[in-house]
Amino acid sequence: MRYRNASRELVFRLWVIPEVYLVGETIARDSMRFLQQQLRIIDPEPKKWDEFNNLTAIAGFISRGTHSKNLKLQYKMACELITILRKEYHF
Repeated sequence: MRYRNASRELVFRLWVIPEVYLVGETIARDSMRFLQQQLRIIDPEPKKWDEFNNLTAIAGFISRGTHSKNLKLQYKMACELITILRKEYHF
């Protein structure tokens, strides 16, 4: 959460967020070109953009690891449930 929050704070200093983001509308693939045209950079400083890249990369790495761990736990629980159901209902 720390890395994700830090990258969010940096985002507000790097570019102007289009109104589409503020109202929470779903972004379709067809509208991506429109959004790219709407983005306005506030600060073109390369070091800040590198910092943003680092923050989002580490946040993604951590999220993927956590997600993988959760999926493995869910798989284990599902296997245990199947075993219980087979035993209880003689499958």
